[in-house]
Amino acid sequence: MYIGLLASIIILHSCQSSKKTCTYNCSVDTISELQYSIPVIKAHLTSNPKDLMAYYSLGMSYYKLMQLDTAILYFDTLISLKPDFNGAYSNRGLCKLFLEDQKGACLDFEKSVFYGQNPRMLSDSTLTEYLSVHCNSLF
Repeated sequence: MYIGLLASIIILHSCQSSKKTCTYNCSVDTISELQYSIPVIKAHLTSNPKDLMAYYSLGMSYYKLMQLDTAILYFDTLISLKPDFNGAYSNRGLCKLFLEDQKGACLDFEKSVFYGQNPRMLSDSTLTEYLSVHCNSLF
C-alpha cells in the first residue's frame, strides 16, 4: 500500500516539475510509448551527454517499466553529474523500496529532503507516516 502511494506521489511531482519536450515527455503512459521513447532519449544523449533531464527521463521511463536496476543506474548517472538533484534521490529511493532496500531508500529520501525536495512530497499524511516509521532520521 505505502509503496504504491509513494510511487504515485513521486511520479506526479516529478512530471509536474520536469521540463516537457518532445524528447522527454511525462505524459508517456503506455508500455509501447515508453519503449519507443527510450531509444529516442538515448540517441539524444549521444550528442548531449550532459543533459540532466534526459537522464532523469530515462530513469523515470525504466522506473515505470519496473526495470528498477536500470532506472537506478540512470539516477546514479544524474547524481554524479549534479549531486544536489533532489528528484533523482527521491525516485532512486522509490526504486530501492521496490527492491526491498529500505535502508538505501531512507538514505535517498533523506538526501532528497536535504537538497531541497519540494515539501509537497511530505505533505501527504500517509507518506509522512511511512517516513516517520521507517526513516526515523528524517524526523
